[in-house]
Amino acid sequence: MDYEIKKDDNTIILKFKEAELIETFSDEKYSDLLIQIAEENKNIILDFENVEVVDSLFIGALIIVDKKLASNGKTLKLINLNKFLSELFDKLRLGTNLEM
Repeated sequence: MDYEIKKDDNTIILKFKEAELIETFSDEKYSDLLIQIAEENKNIILDFENVEVVDSLFIGALIIVDKKLASNGKTLKLINLNKFLSELFDKLRLGTNLEM
């Protein structure tokens, strides 16, 4: 498995285990996973400790998830971002709580 999920009553923590979250149009596993997790209507923490780069499909899924959670009073928190990802997500105003 390329990720690890931990859940409690209010929060889901998703930790990615591979350096590149890059999908092809035939394999949308990460975007589908994010959208599926958002359906649980809990706060979400995404741990990018092992991630160096993401692609535009993944970023699109993050935008969808962030808006869906915000509309339900929930938050998306991005943690352990490298400098590149932190600056990218900050410019996109993604994740209400960015942490490096």
